Amino acid sequence: MLGSLVRKKCPEFVKKALMPSGQFGMINSSEMMGKYWLLFFYPLDFTFVCPTEILSFARLHDQFSKSGCSIIGASVDSEYAHLAWSKLPKEEGGLGGLLPFPLLSDKGGDVASKCGVRVDDAGVALRATFIFDKQNICRHADINDLSVGRRIEEHLRVFEAIKYADEHEGEVCPAGWVSGSSTINTKKPSDYFKQF
Repeated sequence: MLGSLVRKKCPEFVKKALMPSGQFGMINSSEMMGKYWLLFFYPLDFTFVCPTEILSFARLHDQFSKSGCSIIGASVDSEYAHLAWSKLPKEEGGLGGLLPFPLLSDKGGDVASKCGVRVDDAGVALRATFIFDKQNICRHADINDLSVGRRIEEHLRVFEAIKYADEHEGEVCPAGWVSGSSTINTKKPSDYFKQF
């Protein structure tokens, strides 16, 4: 189940990926230790909703990076399919160029299975997003069905809230919190709640 990964360590994997350089490389989950990172699954290359999500992640990449979060995309396609898709123009359903983050090849869907988001009868992953902390512990997970795209800005907001709470002991982020807005001090919560 999706929720079972939250507060647990990232399943270990070593997989081939299309890197931002255009070369093929390897991604080892254990090497992500020491940094915040986001792993998002999408069903397939050369589809309809998927490029809208991937290009949205690309547009927000600099903001994620400045906030201290690395991004990795993943699908069951091969690294060669990822490369071919990146070369296809956007108006033809492609990505229109290389991305600023890697696209992992989860051929066989074993990483998606370990994360609890593989659709067995379709052989693809659901639209799932996981945020891991510096200890590779999953701190956030969400999932959409195949036909519904994500709002990527929400993942950035959630990541910034997780990082803020980690860095400010005793402070927690209320509903709708965005960077710069009020938090709740768990020792003096009345200071926050009196504003309502």
